[in-house]
Amino acid sequence: MTHCDEESLLQYAEGISPIGSEIESHLVGCASCSVTIEEQRELISLLREADTWEGVPETNATVPARIRDLSDLQARLATEDSEAAQLLDEALRGPAAWWTTRLVQSLQPLTAGVVRQLLARAEGLESTAPQQASDMTRLAIDIAAEIPLSDYPSDFVITLRGHALREHSYNVMCLGRYREALLLCDEAESAFTQLPIPEYEVARVSLVRALIYRNLDRMDEAAGLAREAALCFREYGDIRRYTIARMTQSAILQHTGRLQEALTLWLELAALPSLDPATRVAVKLDLGTCYRGLGQVDKATEHITAAAAEYDLLGETIYAAKARWALAATLVAAARTGDAVPILRTTWKQFENLGMEADAALVGLELAEALLLSGQADEVPAICRSVLDRFTRAGMTSRAINALAFLREAIALGQAEPSLVRHVHDFLRKLPPESSRISSKANRLED
Repeated sequence: MTHCDEESLLQYAEGISPIGSEIESHLVGCASCSVTIEEQRELISLLREADTWEGVPETNATVPARIRDLSDLQARLATEDSEAAQLLDEALRGPAAWWTTRLVQSLQPLTAGVVRQLLARAEGLESTAPQQASDMTRLAIDIAAEIPLSDYPSDFVITLRGHALREHSYNVMCLGRYREALLLCDEAESAFTQLPIPEYEVARVSLVRALIYRNLDRMDEAAGLAREAALCFREYGDIRRYTIARMTQSAILQHTGRLQEALTLWLELAALPSLDPATRVAVKLDLGTCYRGLGQVDKATEHITAAAAEYDLLGETIYAAKARWALAATLVAAARTGDAVPILRTTWKQFENLGMEADAALVGLELAEALLLSGQADEVPAICRSVLDRFTRAGMTSRAINALAFLREAIALGQAEPSLVRHVHDFLRKLPPESSRISSKANRLED
């Protein structure tokens, strides 16, 4: 792969690049250049600090000591990244429970490079292998916590720990473990606020927190956080994250029924020339669901179908499944339940295989509802029993289990109607998923 030159990346980090859209597209598939961008932003932040320049003679030949140190650090990290990549190729095989043992037995030092490479490898896996991504970022947290502050510039180690916590929070959120994700956000923000200039990193945590709040139906708080994060990203020239923050705001408008306002904003976002492929297809999907809310079924079907196909081309398994879930919901809304049933059946199994219990349960209930609407009630008891069994094994909340048990009993008595299934579905959607694993994870964070 051909990488961007350092001057181009520096201009992009400063927000003055004339080829920003091209660099955005390149960064989607290049972890190396993405890391360089982060380092350039650290340099820019460092140059803003007053103490960097204090006591420096007014001569162009003098280089501040901290700038020289940063240059040395970048060279060191390049070596560590290369060594870590080889180490992880060997260590990250088999079950995640084996990874730590393999890393310890390698007799190689667990450096910042190992943490950085774990985070780089986890990035994007939330859409194809979410549990694996979570395992990698969990391991990154553990290793970063063991790196002494004295081994690197202290601000660098603190930032590294914050990055690991924030990325793990995002991956845990993708698995539906929202309470744990919020605890991790608190930990990440606490780390970043120790930095001299924390605004950009705190804004990234705020965006993750906004996404979690959105899932928890705390819409006003989510909108405020997304708006603040967007302003910060724009100031730092990070157009991609600025766009994502605005997308979060648009989704909140849509969720709260302000559909025409949301449509206007989605159309503005879709017209931005600098969107990378992954962001552009996400906007297309959300635009389609907005059209569905406005009753424009043909436009909705067109946009959502195209988004699902594009996610397949990008290899984004989970997002492709979610797009097809949205397509099935659109078909049900258009009274085309016969067309929706096979899509819901496939999507349900996909989420189950990926370990996404909450989403699998919701799709399973939508399948049950679609079958009842189309007069195919024979499978419905087995579907509800399967959803209930998986929720029970996963240790989900007693309220969720009671709601599903009530539904199963109603179906057994022949009293189930599509409206009852929809009622239980909507109840579960608003109920934050949690499991017994959350408390143990939280305890580890406090150790």
